[in-house]
Amino acid sequence: MHDDDPSTDVDRRLRAALRPPEDRVRALIAGALSAGPDSRPQRRRPRVVAVAAAAALIALAVALRWGTAPPPAPHRRRTPADLEISGTSSLIVVTRADGSRFVFGPSTGSPVRGEYVIAFPPSER
Repeated sequence: MHDDDPSTDVDRRLRAALRPPEDRVRALIAGALSAGPDSRPQRRRPRVVAVAAAAALIALAVALRWGTAPPPAPHRRRTPADLEISGTSSLIVVTRADGSRFVFGPSTGSPVRGEYVIAFPPSER
């Protein structure tokens, strides 16, 4: 048989390189056995800090959003109409904002019933 098996030599070297020192192994085992099953490391402080930081970030985001929101739009005031329409019986008078007037009445020919004028104020853009 072959006494110098290379896999055994590689295995032995690898185990020697990866094996931790005996004093650290004993300290780890002693700490694990002395702690008991109910003792857990307390990690409450980082959790509280994380929750407080998240709450502060949310409050900051709300404050920035509220502070930069555009002011509410003012109520639209009614502007004076560009055209004013008035009339009596079959006579209609249209007055523009600049003071010019247009008078609409029955024609001199035969009267046609149902004629009327519709005027719209100019659209605002």
